[in-house]
Amino acid sequence: MLELSPESSSTQLHSKPKLYLYSQQKRLTLEFEHWLSAFDWQLGSTLNDLRHALLDDGTNFILLDVRHAPQSILEQIRFLHENFPKHLLVTVIDEQYLSLGQESLEMGADLYVCQGHCSAQGLFMQLQCAAHQKERNSVRFNNDYLQAGAIGQALFLDRLTHALMVASRHQCHTGVLLVGLDDYKKLSQKMSLADEKALLQTASQAIVGAIRNSDSLGYLGLGVFSVLLEDLQDEVMVAHIAKKIQHLFTSPLVINNTGVDISVSIGGHLCLGDEIGAQAMQLQAGMALKRAQKNGKKSMYFYQQSLNFKTMARANMEEGVIAALKEQQLFLQYQPMHSGKGHQIIAMESQIRWQHPTSGVVLPDIFIGLVEDSGLIIEVGNWWIQQSLWQFKHWQVSGCIEARQQIFISISEKQLRCESFINMLVRQLALNKLASEKVVLMINEKTAVRNVEQLQTLSKYVPGICLAVCLCDFANGYSSLSYLREIDVDYLCLDESFFQHIYTDQSKMSVARIIIDIAHNLGIEVMARGAHSQLKVDKMQSLEIDILQGEFFCAPIYGDLWPEYIRKSAG
Repeated sequence: MLELSPESSSTQLHSKPKLYLYSQQKRLTLEFEHWLSAFDWQLGSTLNDLRHALLDDGTNFILLDVRHAPQSILEQIRFLHENFPKHLLVTVIDEQYLSLGQESLEMGADLYVCQGHCSAQGLFMQLQCAAHQKERNSVRFNNDYLQAGAIGQALFLDRLTHALMVASRHQCHTGVLLVGLDDYKKLSQKMSLADEKALLQTASQAIVGAIRNSDSLGYLGLGVFSVLLEDLQDEVMVAHIAKKIQHLFTSPLVINNTGVDISVSIGGHLCLGDEIGAQAMQLQAGMALKRAQKNGKKSMYFYQQSLNFKTMARANMEEGVIAALKEQQLFLQYQPMHSGKGHQIIAMESQIRWQHPTSGVVLPDIFIGLVEDSGLIIEVGNWWIQQSLWQFKHWQVSGCIEARQQIFISISEKQLRCESFINMLVRQLALNKLASEKVVLMINEKTAVRNVEQLQTLSKYVPGICLAVCLCDFANGYSSLSYLREIDVDYLCLDESFFQHIYTDQSKMSVARIIIDIAHNLGIEVMARGAHSQLKVDKMQSLEIDILQGEFFCAPIYGDLWPEYIRKSAG
């Protein structure tokens, strides 16, 4: 045995390619030394030694000896692959443990060799061939993905670092998704250079279309894209975007007029603020991607176990919503609205429900967001309006509707922006022979602010239609309420949250009173939810709120019970 040190390589010819040997063994055999004779090499046994060597000189190859303490060294391969992508990573294994070689390739190594299977010159030739292939791949990828909207790894890590700093100040979430094309290696081997380039570009463009404008797309090579999701207020949003990306690959990608079936597996990570650094976060997302790929094609896995459970629940819920629409599991209930002065019934709000086959009645707060995200909101929204107007007309014919009474129906921003929405609404009003003044469309404040032009168009083509704007939290809303001058608003609805501290927080009550006064000065009636007790009703009346809604009067009821409620209220 011969004691070796980094200095022992100083006598090597500088014209030889540089190689760094990372091994837990500080004593190497003469045979191993002879094997390395074709290189200018040095030895180190710690990761710190390795990092300094790679940063300080022009090392071409990294030789990782996994024959001793294999797991501890294998864990470093992905880190080295991601942080030193220009270096060729080679693992040395024993003949009886060939599975370690395959595992090292999956972790990011470029090549594995058995010491006794080739000479020094043979090792040199293998490394040269692998280096040539790596350079060829680099030339392939370097320009291709940039043309398709992806950025390089260095810039991606820089943006991730900045995103984590911003998230720390605002206490929001930052997400990273690694999107791996399933069976990419096998598929690329069968493709020409032009087809492989087109595949990467098409896949990149598809992913760009699925993420937000504020997000970033990078490319790590070997068919793996990285997605940076900034400023996430809802931790489940990262799972929703991941599902959206996966859905894009359910249909064949068109590559040079030919359909190519390819799916993606996704590994994800999410952190609040700057809990971890950028490199650590990307490394952990890579571990999640590896776990997803082990689970089979089209898999998704997150580094946080809790998020995996939420993702599974969300996926099951989305599938259930689609089934609910097909199997007519959705139904409506109606909650009366009473006058703030005489408590007469002056309107009712149509509220959607889901009769889940195993969970019972599911309220809209649980599933309506999924309906919007899945794109079903147009179909569900149209059904909601059709059923509401039909029921209102049925009550009207039965003599259960008085002259002033109206029906309130919630609509989403996507419905409002749908080109066919106005035609659908006009058609339903005509089919049910209802005056437009009988219908009040309810939208939230953000929808009102962002869609002034659409609302003006609605008023123009459906004259007489009424509009109600719902304020969910005046602390986070638009305090100026200037948009009320630009659109024809008939009602301002104050959410139940306005009255949670109705007795203890006088400052909030002062703000509520100001909002009510502004609305009245503009000729807008004010409706309040949350009238659940006599004390709250009295307080709302003292604020001069025009319309009250809450369980003090009546909980939501089925349509066939409305006539009975009317009779009891009249009595």
